[in-house]
Amino acid sequence: MTQKMSATYRASTELNLSILSIDSTGFTKILSRRLAPLLDSLVAPNQSAFIKKRCIQDNFMLVRQSAKKLHQKKRSSLLLKLDIAQAFDSISWPFILEVLEHRGFGGRWRAWVALLFRTATTRILINGAPGELVQHRRGVRQGDPISPMIFILAMDFLTLLFHQAEDTGLLNGLEIPHRISLYADDVVVFIKPEIEIAAATEILNIFGEASGLRTNFAKCSAMPIQCTDEQIALIQLVLPCAIAPFPCKYLGLPLSIFKLKKEDLQPLVDKIARRLPTWKSNQMPPIGRVTMANAVLSAIPIYLLVAIDAPKWVIKGIDKVRRGFLWAGKAQANGGCCQVAWTKVCSPKDYGGLGVPNLELMGIVLRSRWTWMQRISLAKPWQGLAIPCTQKERNFVAASTVCQLGNR
Repeated sequence: MTQKMSATYRASTELNLSILSIDSTGFTKILSRRLAPLLDSLVAPNQSAFIKKRCIQDNFMLVRQSAKKLHQKKRSSLLLKLDIAQAFDSISWPFILEVLEHRGFGGRWRAWVALLFRTATTRILINGAPGELVQHRRGVRQGDPISPMIFILAMDFLTLLFHQAEDTGLLNGLEIPHRISLYADDVVVFIKPEIEIAAATEILNIFGEASGLRTNFAKCSAMPIQCTDEQIALIQLVLPCAIAPFPCKYLGLPLSIFKLKKEDLQPLVDKIARRLPTWKSNQMPPIGRVTMANAVLSAIPIYLLVAIDAPKWVIKGIDKVRRGFLWAGKAQANGGCCQVAWTKVCSPKDYGGLGVPNLELMGIVLRSRWTWMQRISLAKPWQGLAIPCTQKERNFVAASTVCQLGNR
């Protein structure tokens, strides 16, 4: 077991790391390979974790564009960021087996999964000596390739509960494709203020009692969208979580219904600059610096550039760090240290450059995929929402598309 926080010791602050034994690794790998191709048809499109051909940015795009649509249409709503307390360690085994049965898994398959559960044990070190075996009663094991797949099958029932609440009239429609977004245990829910808070809270409590995945409202946050001061005051009285403004962090990216400010994107530039002091750059040969600039410094912003059109000052700030490291081994370098123009450095090696990625052009290419996916992937959860692609990105897709008429 490993301690989760350095604060006052509590048993709940320990993370139970139940690792697979060598004997069961091969067996669980076989099960996971048989289950993986079926997940796309079993799990709703608003869950993107651990499923082939789905990506984390799909969830970010769904939540951001849904929030913007509600804001533009002046629909009073509430974005709830939920925290599931110790999700992987607290999920109920009987609930998992019932989910598998409901999904049509046979008795033999469920027996195999139950066998994996029953073999999970833990020993607690007492004064450096391992104590007696402790049999587990809930949770899934880390290092098990099938555990994440089983977990998202169980989490998918939260989506079904909200859909059923809409079908029965307990919740009203919001004119967005999905009111709930799931990425593993990261949950975002859109509800209407005042009238739907009690219903949504009851749904979460029912799901928690059945599955063991209880919502920790003390760590949740609510972002009002087009809500009046009276509505916000009522939300604070009824909802047992903090009220937070936009922007917020969702899946590691800044999420806002407004234009992002400098303080929202500056942490990305600072994160890249903080990497340099840990490297002994003065002992690196020039080719080593080029490799590190390409493999690390140029790779960090890719995750953000896929979903967000970063302003030019962000690109220039990152280029300043990369240029300083490349020529001087530090975050900044004056013009005298730079032996070649930066545009030449970013040229391909076949054209005399060093092959350092041009982040502005790379961002255009990465974001152009949204226009293409809008055409060919109709099952994406954000389909039906406005995709924020610039004209440059649309032109890139148009230039890369070949239309053929007739049979020749």
